Amino acid sequence: GEGPHPPQDVQQRGLPRAAGPDDHAQLPLAHGEGGVPQGLNPAVQALHQPVPLLLLLLPLLTLPGPPEQQKPGVVQCVQGVLPQEGGAVRGSGAPGGSSGGVGLVQLQQLRGLGPAYAAETAVVLVAFNGAEVVPLYGEIAGLQSGGKHAAAQGALVRAGLHQVAIQRRHLGVRGVRGVNVIDAAGKYVFPGAIDTHAHLNDPGFEWREDYEHGTAAAALGGYTTVIDMPLQNDPCMTNAKAFDFKENKVSPNAYVDYCFWGGLTSYNFGDLKDLDEKGCVSFKSFIGPVSPDYESLNYGQAMEAMDIIKEFDGRAGFHCEDYAIIKNQEKRMKESGRNDWKAFLESRPVVAEIVATDAIIEIAKATGCKAHICHVSHPAVAKKIKAAQDEGYDITAETCTHYLTFSNEDVIEKGPLYKCAPILQPKEAVEEMWEYVKAGVFSGIASDHSPCSYDEKYNEILGNKIETVFDVWGGCSGIQSGFQAAFSEGVVKRGVCPTVLANAMSVLPAKAFGIYGKKGDIKPGFDADLLIVDPEKEWEITEESLLYVNKISAFVGLKGKGLPVMTLVRGNVIAEDGKIVAEKGVGELVKKLK
Repeated sequence: GEGPHPPQDVQQRGLPRAAGPDDHAQLPLAHGEGGVPQGLNPAVQALHQPVPLLLLLLPLLTLPGPPEQQKPGVVQCVQGVLPQEGGAVRGSGAPGGSSGGVGLVQLQQLRGLGPAYAAETAVVLVAFNGAEVVPLYGEIAGLQSGGKHAAAQGALVRAGLHQVAIQRRHLGVRGVRGVNVIDAAGKYVFPGAIDTHAHLNDPGFEWREDYEHGTAAAALGGYTTVIDMPLQNDPCMTNAKAFDFKENKVSPNAYVDYCFWGGLTSYNFGDLKDLDEKGCVSFKSFIGPVSPDYESLNYGQAMEAMDIIKEFDGRAGFHCEDYAIIKNQEKRMKESGRNDWKAFLESRPVVAEIVATDAIIEIAKATGCKAHICHVSHPAVAKKIKAAQDEGYDITAETCTHYLTFSNEDVIEKGPLYKCAPILQPKEAVEEMWEYVKAGVFSGIASDHSPCSYDEKYNEILGNKIETVFDVWGGCSGIQSGFQAAFSEGVVKRGVCPTVLANAMSVLPAKAFGIYGKKGDIKPGFDADLLIVDPEKEWEITEESLLYVNKISAFVGLKGKGLPVMTLVRGNVIAEDGKIVAEKGVGELVKKLK
């Protein structure tokens, strides 16, 4: 039957009109810039910020459309209004139903974030066939204020003062056999998060971590794509042969999609172009000290490498801490007989991070090479990066959840599990770092997941006894806990808009690493990667909840609010309500888009 028509005031605000008896074959709304449909109220078209929304997934069976539109794993149609540059959206509930094979996502915007948007309402439809997002043929059946609507006419959902009825016959779908609804009442929907910096230690160091455990933890934590580092691998991924070896080793065990950082050492300059052609999204080197399986570059070598990388439009990433400053400071601490955690902190002063970052920025300017500054720990460093960005240079950066959550006091009080490099900073620096997150300086809130065994934090590393604080393995395990900690610390405690997290953890990382267009957003042409977060769910991280090979982490004991409750990768539900529900091997290698 015909659904109720929207009231006059709703029509005047530019919503798609209610479908009539002859509307079942209508094509989707025409789209303008950024996937915003033409013909809507200009104020609605101007909405680029995420707003509270309703998520409704209706698996159906077959959607018509030209073969070229049926591309697996890709968003083909967005009908209505979505943020132009990604964003988190919030739901207000949906009823249950039976199962099927094609997914339909309905997002109902309830109200905006500012005075200019407060009166606007809009409707969004996104459909995906399993992993594939496909065109919709039809439109919203009806909108009305209050009242009741027969559930037999379609799925009925309450959205603020309005009720939205999706009439199946008005979607032009053949072979419909029922609906399956994921209830997202009161939840946020994010584009899948991207971890720009993780050490999964596979192949070669699987006693620390492996792809099966590490990517399962990532999925549970809300990361749908992990960019894995080339070191703490055997062999280190410094040439095309090592790339192929690693891919063959890890692909059967991945639960989420993954990219590779290529190695950048003094001995593989001739292999960089081959690694780029293989699909590496960036190249990682160290200006500061590094583990024995890898090596650092000096500034001259960094400049030579960046000259090479610039030629194929690659990006060079650096751990920026000045080698000479750190080594000399460490020497001074040891010679004075100091073996305390304050001594460790003093051996890695922020000036070391500033000096190295400054140098890499200047080399990037001189060579024209794109650069990425890894795991920024301090606002003084972020300030340098922002200044270069404001000048127009393609210099990206990331920070990590532990730099936005913990402080140097945790290192002093609790020791080994909080040792990382760069170090954790004073509390006032943590607060200021959030300002740079909000300013869009960071293309990634990464985990820098750097796992190890219990012994490597407390007893010995590769047979070498730990005798001083300087010997302790440095690194935090955080790939499972990063998103929830960032949400709790940012959105809940500091009032950060969820859009900020969507931008920092999805949109900007995808752009920085050359995978935007496939990853990082909810737009036509993108993979159906979604993260559903319950903003009201309280949590405490325990050892038993961790999926790592080694269930130790600085995040154990942390309490907060706002938890990922469902993770979808290319339309596949990977994690739900704290459990992995998919088979390993569903994750795929993602290469840099040329």
